Amino acid sequence: MPGWLSRNIGSMVPRAAALAALALLAVVDRVDASPNPGSTMTYRVDHEEHGLLGMHRLTFSRTEGNLVVEVASEITVEFFSMTVFRYAAKRREVWRDGRMIAYESDTHDDGTDVRVTAKAAEDGLIIAGPSGRRLAALGVFPTHPWKQSIVDAEVLMHTTTGELLEVAVTEVGPETLILEGRPIQTTKYRMSGDHEREIWFNDKGDWVLLRFFEYGDAVTYTLMDPHSASDLAER
Repeated sequence: MPGWLSRNIGSMVPRAAALAALALLAVVDRVDASPNPGSTMTYRVDHEEHGLLGMHRLTFSRTEGNLVVEVASEITVEFFSMTVFRYAAKRREVWRDGRMIAYESDTHDDGTDVRVTAKAAEDGLIIAGPSGRRLAALGVFPTHPWKQSIVDAEVLMHTTTGELLEVAVTEVGPETLILEGRPIQTTKYRMSGDHEREIWFNDKGDWVLLRFFEYGDAVTYTLMDPHSASDLAER
């Protein structure tokens, strides 16, 4: 997420040793659908006061049997037709058997460039970011919530900084959303701890909506064309 939207996370002092130990105990056993190669999912990013901020796009492919998720995110804030903030990110996640085995991201956060990489090794996932290297358990999830299995996670890897975040997720329950003028049945989850979010998934496991609050104002990521989203995945 953009740094200006999550300063509390970006300014955290990592608790690397404790979180790495906790990560080694995390077990993720939820089964997710596997998106079709070539499929895309696009989200509009809105701010409660400033309106449309930008877009967040996922593209899925397969390479050597691995699922590859390419992410492109572009957010700008304008004031009297002048750009006063710009955030852009390109990320690549590689998944095998429900686990992320490689990751790389390049983020431009309003003048600051940040690079993070991660690669699976025999003893875990080695993450390299601006605050150094750290070891996480194989199977640790990024904070990017495209897989519903994220709701089972206790430790997440911050997609921008590579830091390990301790979280707890509770299922709020079923909720009917009205998106693009039509109802869609979802299940809502609330994430607390080092990364506070509300996330909605449809009954096929597609990420439909994400919401968090920055300085009291809601920021949302909403899936565009949500009524055809379930067609993206192999069931």
